[in-house]
Amino acid sequence: MRSAEGICIFELQECDFESVMMIIIMLAPLTWIFMPFQRPNIRTLIFTYLIPLIPFILVLDGLISVYRTRSPSHILHLANLATLSLALEGEDKVIGDMDWKWEHGAERHTWPFGRLVWVVGRRDWSDNNGNVTETEAEAEAEEESYSEAEHGI
Repeated sequence: MRSAEGICIFELQECDFESVMMIIIMLAPLTWIFMPFQRPNIRTLIFTYLIPLIPFILVLDGLISVYRTRSPSHILHLANLATLSLALEGEDKVIGDMDWKWEHGAERHTWPFGRLVWVVGRRDWSDNNGNVTETEAEAEAEEESYSEAEHGI
């Protein structure tokens, strides 16, 4: 956060029942379906079909990943802690999250369970009085020119 202009964090799942079901319902059957197309040797076939150790390990790894997924509120909390620690070190001139603007949301990527969660942080270049600095004004003008080009204005 010391030298960054922005940060974007994507999570392809949430720590909820739907993500657990997606891992269990989709990962093991897909392993059984796609294994013959990988030129497997006899050992791989045994540990996929006779003793399903490979599907079990993949599902277990997926469940652990679901458990370790952070929520947007937790990510924002960690970002605020990082900003405060920089302020205490004297690296930042503003205490708190006042110099970063945060947005977050979620979109469905796989029906019916898969959801993409995103968090975007952008450095705010306004000074303490709310005045816009030259860098932010240039960025806003650039955004306007992009939107005009997209809409044919």
